[in-house]
Amino acid sequence: MKKITLSIYLFFGALLYPQTYHIDAENGNDITGDGSYENPFQSINSVWGDLLGGEELLLYNGNYGSIYENYYSDYINLNDWVTVSAAEGFQPEMDSVYYTGFADDGSYGASHNGFIKFKGIKFLNGIYFRGTANMIFEDCIIEKLPPWTGSEYAIEKSAVYLNKTSNVTIDGCEITQTAIAITALGDNISLKNNHIHHITHDGIRVAGLRNSLIENNRIYNLDDGVSDDQASWSRHCDAIHIFIQGAQTADALKFNDNVVVRGNTIYDTESQGIQINNYYQFMDVHNRNITFENNIFGPTVANVFNQPDTCDNLIFRHNTIIYFPQGRTFTSNFRQLTCTNHTFRVGQSPNLQIYNNILVNAPANIPGATIYDYNLIQHPHPSYAYSRFTIIDTNIQYINAENFDGELIANSRAINAGTRLYAPSSLYEYDFWGTERDNRPDIGAYERPFENPEMEEGIQIFNDKKFIFVDDFEDADLQEDIWLQDENTQGISWKQRESDTSFFLVQFKDEFDGNFLGGPIPGSSAMIFSEQGANWKDYSFEFDAFNDYRPNGDGPIILAVNDKNFYWFDISRDSGRIVRFMSDGNGNQLSDLLLESETIEMPHHGLQKYAIKVEHTENGIKFDVDVNNDGSIDLSYTDNQSSAISRFSSGGIGFFLDFYDGYSKINYDNIRVTVDEFSENSDINSHTTTTKDYRLFQNYPNPFNPTTSIKYQVPRGEYIELKIFDILGREVTSLVNEQKQAGTYTVEWNGTNSAGVQVGSGVYFYQLRTGSGFLETKKMMLLR
Repeated sequence: MKKITLSIYLFFGALLYPQTYHIDAENGNDITGDGSYENPFQSINSVWGDLLGGEELLLYNGNYGSIYENYYSDYINLNDWVTVSAAEGFQPEMDSVYYTGFADDGSYGASHNGFIKFKGIKFLNGIYFRGTANMIFEDCIIEKLPPWTGSEYAIEKSAVYLNKTSNVTIDGCEITQTAIAITALGDNISLKNNHIHHITHDGIRVAGLRNSLIENNRIYNLDDGVSDDQASWSRHCDAIHIFIQGAQTADALKFNDNVVVRGNTIYDTESQGIQINNYYQFMDVHNRNITFENNIFGPTVANVFNQPDTCDNLIFRHNTIIYFPQGRTFTSNFRQLTCTNHTFRVGQSPNLQIYNNILVNAPANIPGATIYDYNLIQHPHPSYAYSRFTIIDTNIQYINAENFDGELIANSRAINAGTRLYAPSSLYEYDFWGTERDNRPDIGAYERPFENPEMEEGIQIFNDKKFIFVDDFEDADLQEDIWLQDENTQGISWKQRESDTSFFLVQFKDEFDGNFLGGPIPGSSAMIFSEQGANWKDYSFEFDAFNDYRPNGDGPIILAVNDKNFYWFDISRDSGRIVRFMSDGNGNQLSDLLLESETIEMPHHGLQKYAIKVEHTENGIKFDVDVNNDGSIDLSYTDNQSSAISRFSSGGIGFFLDFYDGYSKINYDNIRVTVDEFSENSDINSHTTTTKDYRLFQNYPNPFNPTTSIKYQVPRGEYIELKIFDILGREVTSLVNEQKQAGTYTVEWNGTNSAGVQVGSGVYFYQLRTGSGFLETKKMMLLR
């Protein structure tokens, strides 16, 4: 009995030992073969149903047909990997691989564990997986049978189709001779090191990926041969198209979430390099947590990067768009196309991060972006304003642009010009070629090796009394510029008049040698106020003004209580005057012309400096105007009306364009307010406002350590929430969560989370939400 038992054990032990099977379609035999090198099988089917984990199939020349695994019929369901690979020196072919497991419409679940790795195989008619997990395709050639144009069916063919799959890797494959290279919906999908070229539709269609990586792919020569108006079946050919597929309900949509697009090379496309879309019927459902880093782009026919729809937590960093001033011509399978478009286009999105990139055509300041700075722009719009640390450089940046390797010339200004300290989230530590990023990373996908730069300097925090308020608009927006903070000095934040339909903008002008505040073009009347200033009593207001042929109706505002009560100095070419605006008891705004004087008028065209000093004296409110800011008083006026003295005990500054007339306007820069005396019973950081408005003010101080004050205003009694969020939108703590009466409130945040634990340095958001639906969010910076 013992002998029999031992024999059975040895027999099954031999069967269970992983085998290597040799399969030769041209010289093998399924009947007489035994799978050895000397005596191979002819077909995969001879061993397919008996495969065990750890076994390998070596294929020689010839065609091996298709593998078809269906959830509703018998199929092998392995728990360890089986490898199907080309024997060394041979190129076997297969028609296709088709796997379907069960995945219900409401999940990403994959029921079929494939555990098959294909290596070095040429697939003539693509691969298809649905509801399947654990598949690898490595160093394969994947094509799709023609036609690839001429009908909607043909143009939608995909060489690789992944639907509700998980743990699938396409690595090092050449994908060509197809309409679409890869369509992917699933979880933990890795598409890397692939060579995608000469196709007629999209390169990679990201149609519902989660926790996935698209890395080191080279995608080029995409063209369907016709323009949009030539054929109804024509499609845009985008290198990577990220979108949400349609569904009957919003809950059924599969949005893309946590996808990293890294180290890809994209050029020569008939349409766009990157396109990002949500589903048009449910636009409130967004793609989210998409990161682009270390990618290199060439010009395209349409936009290089196009994100018209909202994408939550979109990060675009350390990418390079290579500038070809004359464009770049390529020859597709159908025609010759010239790519001249270098446009980088993004829409407003929560926690939008754009930094450390080399761009060509880039948008002006993006309102609400967490960071849009530390970029190098090669072909800027002449009037666009860019942030403080953005470099404008039209010179050649690359040793050889045609190589698409991003290698910078030795004196490129992109070297050691990126940010690590103010990156809102941790950088990927290697560049396009695997070089480690140093202390001060280079801008773009390439990191010049063997550099040893010093760490960038951080912002110094001064928790002192502020009586100097400045703005040079080099941050390219109207929020407080934290880089202007200094001893006793704070940046100014601005608020537009809510009733206006056209607005003041930060723009660029050579005459200012940088950014400036410009009036609306075109527009009607427009007004802008400093948010600080409600407690400024006596102060001097200095600014530069450049007249673009404005004849009348433009100038600074002094002692602004709100948008109905202020003094206005019209400094236009033909209309030097001081006008007082006051509201009566019924809320109607009345105006009084106090003084007319050519002395304060601007030239027809050109730059002029001003300093206006306001002082409350025993005789009334005194204004002294120094037209050239050279220390001499060119005009002095005192308003002694008692109602005005009572109304204008303090107030901020601003600018007012009385009406729109052609394209003429006055532009402003280098704002500086020095407060000599604050009004009594007012905090240092009071703001100009009106009590009928909802308002969330900029925190003070900002940046801060260890605490900051947040001020908000509500015009009526209702339920109020004021919460702090981190850079990923996760709630950190709640500061207010209760019913409040109408009024203005100030709360402090001490840099701790809801558990009382101190949080780290970085950018945070604070959000005011009311029961009536008002919602406003601002950002702040904590520096430990």
